Amino acid sequence: MPEYSPVVYIIDDDESIRTIVSELLECEGIPTETYGSAVEFVPRCSPRMRGCLLLDMELPEVSGLELQRQLLKSGIDLPIVFLTGHGDIVSSSLAFRSGAVDFLEKPTDTATLLRRIREALTRDMEKWYHRRRHAVLAERFERLTGREREVVKLVVAGYSTKEIARALQISNRTVDVYRGRIMEKTDAKSLADLISMFLELYPDGPTAQTTP
Repeated sequence: MPEYSPVVYIIDDDESIRTIVSELLECEGIPTETYGSAVEFVPRCSPRMRGCLLLDMELPEVSGLELQRQLLKSGIDLPIVFLTGHGDIVSSSLAFRSGAVDFLEKPTDTATLLRRIREALTRDMEKWYHRRRHAVLAERFERLTGREREVVKLVVAGYSTKEIARALQISNRTVDVYRGRIMEKTDAKSLADLISMFLELYPDGPTAQTTP
C-alpha cells in the first residue's frame, strides 16, 4: 500500500497570509502549496490529491463556498478549514453542511489553526486508508471463481463443511479444497481473518443464494 503523502493547499488572495501560514506549516513538517485564487487552484485539482484545504471564504471571481461545491461535484472530498475576515452564520452553516472541518475568523491564533489543520489531515488520512483497504480487499476477493464465491458466502454465514457440501451437491473433500483455495487467494491467515475481511468488504454480510 502506498504511503500517505498529504499537502495543505492554502488558497487566499492575501499574499502575506499565504506566506505566514505556509512557513508555519513547513516548520511543522507539513508540505504546503499556495494559491491566490480558486481559479488558480482548480487546474491543480485531482481526485488523487491528499491532504486538506485552508480556504479563504472571500476570494475574487470564485468564492470559497463555490469552490467547495465544485470540488464535491468533481468527486474531490478533501477536508476544508475555512478562513474569513467576516463572520457569517449563513455561510458557516453552508460550509459545515458540505463537510467543512471548521470555520475560523481572521486573525486566528496559531495553536487553533494548527490543531484544526491536523484534525483535517487526520480525517483525510482515515478516509484514504479506508479506500485503500477496501481496494485491496476487493482485489483479493475478485480472484475467486464463481463456485469459490458461493463457498465463501456459506463459510461466512457459519455453515459447516458437511452443510456446504449438501447445499452445493459436492463432496466434503471438494469443499475443503475450495476452502483452501479461498484462504490462499484472499491471503487469509485464519478462518476468523477470512470472515473479518469479508464482512469489512461486504458489511451487509453474505448473500448466498443457496441455503443448506
